[in-house]
Amino acid sequence: MGRYAKKKVHKINKSIRKKAKTKRRPRDLDQIVEDLMPQRAKQLLNPKVDVQLPGLGQNLCLHCSRYFIDDSSLQHHFKSKVHKKRVKRLREPVYTHQESESAGGLGVYKPLTKPLIHTVLQPASNKQDVAVDIQTLSISK
Repeated sequence: MGRYAKKKVHKINKSIRKKAKTKRRPRDLDQIVEDLMPQRAKQLLNPKVDVQLPGLGQNLCLHCSRYFIDDSSLQHHFKSKVHKKRVKRLREPVYTHQESESAGGLGVYKPLTKPLIHTVLQPASNKQDVAVDIQTLSISK
């Protein structure tokens, strides 16, 4: 019987370690707050069909920046602890560049106000349009 194979093969290789660390990195909170702005949210909640995304890109949770395979799994996600934690973190003011400068002694410190965050649901009329688009995709192939 031989020796066991060595573990942690890429531990020392810095480039592989960094790639693995950032491969599936979630979006930052300040990016998600920008997505929750009314114009951007409207654009994200009425997407075109994208075959590469789960559920053809039609079921998106804006707060978590995740796509779901169908509407029932999206509704189940809204009740989950992960989603509720994310909404709670989004209610806190976002750390900005101006705040970091004021903490360092540059400028005047102005306390930030808490943003108003609600759960954003997709319009129901959009689901019928998606069903038609899915049928045309399957026919065209």
